[in-house]
Amino acid sequence: MASAETDEIYFWTWYGESLAAGAAPALHTVPPLPDRYFMFNDGYGVKGLHNGRGQRVDGSLSDGFHPDAVTDLVPAFEGADGRSEFLGIAEESPITAAVLFYEHLRANHHLPPRMYIGRGHAESGQAIKTLLPGSRSWLNGLAERTRAAEIAAARGMALRVPAAHFTQGANDRNASKPRRYGVKLEEVAAAYLEELKAQFGPEAGRRFYIDQFSASQNNGAHDVGAGNVALAQREAGRRNPLITCVLPKYFLPYQPGPSQVHVTSASTQLLGEYHALARFMDEHPGIHPGGFQPCDVVNISRHGRELLVRCHLPQGGGLFFSDNFTGRAANMGFSYTDDSGAVSIVDVSITGPAEIRIVLSDDPEEHDARFLSYALNGGPGDREGRAGTWGNVFSASPTESLHQPGRSLHHALLTFLEPV
Repeated sequence: MASAETDEIYFWTWYGESLAAGAAPALHTVPPLPDRYFMFNDGYGVKGLHNGRGQRVDGSLSDGFHPDAVTDLVPAFEGADGRSEFLGIAEESPITAAVLFYEHLRANHHLPPRMYIGRGHAESGQAIKTLLPGSRSWLNGLAERTRAAEIAAARGMALRVPAAHFTQGANDRNASKPRRYGVKLEEVAAAYLEELKAQFGPEAGRRFYIDQFSASQNNGAHDVGAGNVALAQREAGRRNPLITCVLPKYFLPYQPGPSQVHVTSASTQLLGEYHALARFMDEHPGIHPGGFQPCDVVNISRHGRELLVRCHLPQGGGLFFSDNFTGRAANMGFSYTDDSGAVSIVDVSITGPAEIRIVLSDDPEEHDARFLSYALNGGPGDREGRAGTWGNVFSASPTESLHQPGRSLHHALLTFLEPV
């Protein structure tokens, strides 16, 4: 390990299921930042994959963590000589892309470089109930952070863990009660952040960053549970100030093939970048006053046949429609329902920087239960390599991707269901 130029090292941790661990071919196969970005030397790397299949950054924990096997830090990378449990090849996780992009943003603002450790303690096939405090993956994460702090202290450095990242939902997509899922998600987030504070002090564990699950191609519109999970994740972020639902994943390309829930390697890197951007905005209020909030509905008002939807703009960029990433959805992804079943959407347009106007075919009856949804229902269930349910609304971002030069990290509108 290269000698440190700082007395702090930042531990980036990602919890959840397979997509948090990495389920697409590795891209960062050599250390991208060898003097400042590290992983454990236990042969499982950033991934923490304890099945003897090689050293890597991205990670599932399918066995216990063994602190005695970790004696030092080595330059971090994704993949290696091991075989993936999914694809037969080493995998890319979102962790490395997130760390590199965060450091890229710091450099762009002339902030001093930092040192990092990347480590995932996610495990494939995990429902939210199996990730609660005391579970195997949970205890592995605790042990890993403890060992990282010991290694850092031996080198005269303090370990900093300001936040945590979490990707999960595929294994709860048959859930019929979103509230029940949401309660467990908030329990995981609260306990995780409390544990970080207990380990590393009051400046640790300030935020729990999640992303919103989207139905994949073979689930599509008929997978009601996928929508329930997405709604619960959004509501957790709106209700709990410690949770930030950074983005939906419906606009990211998915892998074709049997899994149907894993995004591509390039999409995995974008997932890491979006998380890093949100975290950078929260942790640098002098640069981004007010921090980060996702592109989400602020309010919906009804005026006869018209619905006006006002949205939050994460970086101030106006709303726009785009089918560059997803193809065009019916009504740009919006759907209206009421008790009559006779009223439909006839027009969707952007009428202001943060406002969308939706025109209905008729005036709804006042006694009807009326709902507007977005990226929740509809769409073919057989789109190869794409989510089965999606929308076309984005808020413009001035921030360009590091891993996909020329692509701006525009903010996709979260999936929602609201009464109107």
